Amino acid sequence: MSKASRKLSDKILSALPMKQNFKFGPRTKKSLEFVKNELGMNHLATTELTSAQNYKYYDDFVISQLPIWAKKELTPVEVMDLLDLKQLSGIELKSKPNFKYYDEFMNTQVLVWGKEDLSVSDVLIRLGLDTLRGAARTEAVNYKYYDEFLVNNSDYG
Repeated sequence: MSKASRKLSDKILSALPMKQNFKFGPRTKKSLEFVKNELGMNHLATTELTSAQNYKYYDDFVISQLPIWAKKELTPVEVMDLLDLKQLSGIELKSKPNFKYYDEFMNTQVLVWGKEDLSVSDVLIRLGLDTLRGAARTEAVNYKYYDEFLVNNSDYG
């Protein structure tokens, strides 16, 4: 376990009301819901989550999971599911605290796809935009990442 992982784990453990005999390192197999529950944040409304005393530890944990999800080559849909964002769209999706993690994950994926020389059609499929047309496509949450892909890979744009 890296020094940063141990430090995060120690902070989380010390923040818990009851000392639990487990650790939250970046490679933990614990779900986000489990971590949120252990930090005493499972009962909080969306508006209260980011102001919770233990939110920093939850934030650090989720951020530590992003590279792991990328390495596992999780799809945007799988990441949305992990972040409990599935079935949401538009303003409702963007207003959720977990959306910032999805956005960070996707911005990284756009760069990776560019380095992998992914085709435009492959990017459209990965973003779930391949079946959308016109305004439905440009208003979709993932359109932003498609546009970034085109800008970053000027051969396509």
